[in-house]
Amino acid sequence: MKKCVILAAVAGVAVSALGANFGQGNLVVVRLGTGNTLSNAAQAVFLDEYTTAGVFVQSIAMPTSVSGLDRRLTMSGTANSEGELTRSADGNFLILAGYDADVGTANVVNTTSATVNRVVARVSVTGVSDTSTAISDAFSANNVRGAASVDGSQFWLTGANGGIRYTTYQGASTTQINTVNNPGGLTPITNSRCVNIFGGQLYVSAAQASGRTGVFTIDTGLPTAAGASNSILPGTGGITGQSPYDFVLSGNTLYVADDSAVAGVGGLQKFIFDGSNWNRTDTFTAGLPASARLRQLTSMTDALGQTVVYATTSYSNPAGGPDITAIVCLTDIGAGSSFTQIATGPAGTIFRGIEVTPIPAPGALGLLGLAGLAAARRRR
Repeated sequence: MKKCVILAAVAGVAVSALGANFGQGNLVVVRLGTGNTLSNAAQAVFLDEYTTAGVFVQSIAMPTSVSGLDRRLTMSGTANSEGELTRSADGNFLILAGYDADVGTANVVNTTSATVNRVVARVSVTGVSDTSTAISDAFSANNVRGAASVDGSQFWLTGANGGIRYTTYQGASTTQINTVNNPGGLTPITNSRCVNIFGGQLYVSAAQASGRTGVFTIDTGLPTAAGASNSILPGTGGITGQSPYDFVLSGNTLYVADDSAVAGVGGLQKFIFDGSNWNRTDTFTAGLPASARLRQLTSMTDALGQTVVYATTSYSNPAGGPDITAIVCLTDIGAGSSFTQIATGPAGTIFRGIEVTPIPAPGALGLLGLAGLAAARRRR
């Protein structure tokens, strides 16, 4: 917990000075719902900002009505695979995906994308959202889950059908890029979960079947056309009962949020690369309630050079009633590392994606301040 507070002290400098702007080095969480019972109907979506100590800063509502080119962005209240939040590789935008549907649209996941477009949002450091990218040909009658971008002009999307999709800003259609069989002759992943860009390389997670469960590279670099293959990072698959979601990769270290209920598998998995294989060295669960499941995460580096992982979770309320949703924090000190709960969401809501706040473009640094920039290192 002490490590989380140290980071918060840096981030807090920017909060009062920025007003509606995101504070540098803070966290942003995707929240669904307004306190009513969540269902499979389309829910209002909010981006809630917290300091790394769990102090609430502000909430930004995603659009629930069409305005000019901007579309609505809602999500299913019961589809836990949705709601990934990423930061563009240049750090300037937060990226998320959802549905161009009215709040309350029944069973929104089963709508066709031609009727209810799937929407990609980019949100700037000033908290302004742009939902003008609405696609009609992907993830029809199923989940849209996440999107990643280099600079807000191109997007790579994941969902429950149709493979990995590529589109451009304000594009209305997509291209499935992973159309080549995997090494070993396995057909391409069609059901993908989270997507990220690290070091100029596109990665996705999937839990589809043997040989197609784990973390994968999608061809080399950032493919934009059909013909890409998906290759598993060796060692991240073949774990009995695994169910990988979001992940963070830095150098030779990979963290994966796994929502499996299998003991020793579900939790925060840590892998170390030895030059040829990714070896699972730890699965952290200490400090988490027994029913807690991890799906979305982000990370920072503290003043001591240690990795601090922040994740969202939900778990059964011991007093009864709706599940509790929370932000948890773990400083990786090796074996014995334990989670601390730093914030709890309002009753009747659920947290999904989590990310470090965007950074201002270089020309705006003087206006927004440099506080916390050294701490954030999520997307590279």
